[in-house]
Amino acid sequence: MSLSDRLASGFKNLRTRTKALSRFKILNLLINSLQSFYLIFRFIRDYRETNRYLRGEWGSVHPAYIPLDSCNEINFPKEEFFIYNPTLIIDEGKLRFFTRITNVSNSPDVDIFGRLKKRGALSGTVNGIAEFAIDKAYNAINYKVVVEPTSIPNFEDPKAFLLQNEVALFCNFIKKEPTGEDRTFICQNAMIQLSSNKITTFESPFSKNIEKNWIPIELNGGNLRMFYSCNPLVILDINLENSFISTSVIDDDFCFDFHGGSQIVRLNDTLLVRVVRRKMQMKNLGMIAISYLVFHNNDMKIVRISKPFLFRKFGFEICNGLAKIDDYLVFTWGEDDIRNFIGRIKINEMIDWVFDKELQSH
Repeated sequence: MSLSDRLASGFKNLRTRTKALSRFKILNLLINSLQSFYLIFRFIRDYRETNRYLRGEWGSVHPAYIPLDSCNEINFPKEEFFIYNPTLIIDEGKLRFFTRITNVSNSPDVDIFGRLKKRGALSGTVNGIAEFAIDKAYNAINYKVVVEPTSIPNFEDPKAFLLQNEVALFCNFIKKEPTGEDRTFICQNAMIQLSSNKITTFESPFSKNIEKNWIPIELNGGNLRMFYSCNPLVILDINLENSFISTSVIDDDFCFDFHGGSQIVRLNDTLLVRVVRRKMQMKNLGMIAISYLVFHNNDMKIVRISKPFLFRKFGFEICNGLAKIDDYLVFTWGEDDIRNFIGRIKINEMIDWVFDKELQSH
């Protein structure tokens, strides 16, 4: 363990122990000072590690961008809510788009402790879901709310998926957010079947307070397969009739803990792809998201992971939508919790970009 790792571990343990003393009011100043010092130290350590990692992956300070054939901003009508993290699905040959609408968004700006600044509400989060289409000028048209914005409990960051030819949205189901002295956050996953308006919530298979960003794979009989985690790579099989969940570990020796991402798309008989992201700290920006393409075989084992890349810029690039249209992959993503984009790349060009030549023939 490196010196910085040992220091980080020591500060974390000290912070945990001092929290237990918070009932003694006279110690609050000391406790708050220790916590602030720990946050500053951790932020400096984290963004230095980010710089070292990205320099090693890219060979320089200059980022790698995915070579999109086109990239266009989706223009929404002026709304009272923030709109971001769009997803898309092909339903009966037509593209359908869905997005989160909310009263809060993160700004790519931080205080000295590395904590993100927010736009809109600081608490009392309101979330809803809207559907839209886009015209040739990439304007959002036919905009309509499909899940009314409400206070918690509510749904965020939908991912569209076809479930027995019916469009379903897989969402994070926020049950409680931190408030006041109670800093507990409780989140489950949920599925909304749009035509029937049926809502199914899923309990944590490991009795955790926080479960987010499960990714649907396929429906096999009455069981729905889902990506649960990347490190280790765990698959869930959920019986939709009785909600029974079984788990299987595909890979328990994985180096990164990727978060969330897009749906998974089949490229051919043996290869599937999805977009995942890794959260990192960046000086003057705070938390950012770097994307990767992950390729799986039919057993969901990982075949290849691309180098880290950006779509457009450092910040919150949250790719929440992926679809195969003819010879193209189409992406939709939110940028900095305030702008939205759609881009595409030819599948063959994407394969050339990610895979070594000698691997393409296999």
